[in-house]
Amino acid sequence: MSSDADNKTIVIFEILKKLVAKQEIYLTDTELLDELRIKERTLRRYMGEIEKLFPDAFRIESKLIGHGKRPVKVLRVYDKNKDIIDILNRLLKYSDDLGWLISLLNENDPSLFNDLDKHEKEKVSAQLKENSGIFLFRTNPLEVLQDEPSKRYLSELRNAVMNREYRDIKYKYIGEMENLIDVKCLKIVFTDGNWYLAIEDAEGNFRLLRVAFIVSLSKSSKNYQKNVIEKYKKHFDKIQNAMSLPSEPSRMALLKASPKVAIYFKEGMKLFFPTQKFKKKLDDGSIIFSIDFTQDMEILPFIKKWLPDIEILEPKDLRETFKEQLKAALDILSE
Repeated sequence: MSSDADNKTIVIFEILKKLVAKQEIYLTDTELLDELRIKERTLRRYMGEIEKLFPDAFRIESKLIGHGKRPVKVLRVYDKNKDIIDILNRLLKYSDDLGWLISLLNENDPSLFNDLDKHEKEKVSAQLKENSGIFLFRTNPLEVLQDEPSKRYLSELRNAVMNREYRDIKYKYIGEMENLIDVKCLKIVFTDGNWYLAIEDAEGNFRLLRVAFIVSLSKSSKNYQKNVIEKYKKHFDKIQNAMSLPSEPSRMALLKASPKVAIYFKEGMKLFFPTQKFKKKLDDGSIIFSIDFTQDMEILPFIKKWLPDIEILEPKDLRETFKEQLKAALDILSE
């Protein structure tokens, strides 16, 4: 007599056979449900398990079937070229609003366009030609990972984060090699033009690792619980740039922008930091604003870029550190 586990194995095997044969698995397919002798809720659970076990091979999407008014969950083989082409077609369709993304994709990886048909390639070529006279990108939000290992690591880390997995990581930073064992891969972060991996190390410390500095990755069969991510929600909310230390308490810096640059810091303008807050406008036209920070290096490089038009009002120790750094720089220049 077969057990429930045996029946489940047989059903999932039959589903996998259909997927490999390029058949899409519809959640509401009554003929399939009868064939497999399972209920819709069971198929939903098995579809989720298959996608989780093989994230690089299969994907679940919502799709309108026939004349249905509501989309149905569909499990199908993941087709990188097909999926990319679908996205490109959407970008071309809405090119007035999103056409600039095509230029970014072309700068990042021109091979993405190789599998388009002749007509689509002509549309892309025309869009790129038009964009060349409109847009100029000097910082690419889709940062090109320069070497193949980094590209591969980013893909593998995506799976590790999605499945809440551990990894062993060799990490080389400023000439020092670290062997990080059993780190929890929490989230992939893009900031300051670079990709970072947010981890919890074996000692329970939260860290950001630059993906480009990862030397090697080793897979692990272990998974961590979902509540670990919840524990770090406030940490992620505190990340402003690569120098943020979310484990440290935040402090507030009170700054003054001179009338010369006040327009960039007035109320309602685009913020340079998520925690930036407008305070008031002074009679001389200068602006008082604040930024929260976890360590000096989180905001000092930003302040230096606006010299001499931003003054640190508070806290006193940040002001003194800034003065010392400026003095050291002047001493070097006077030698």
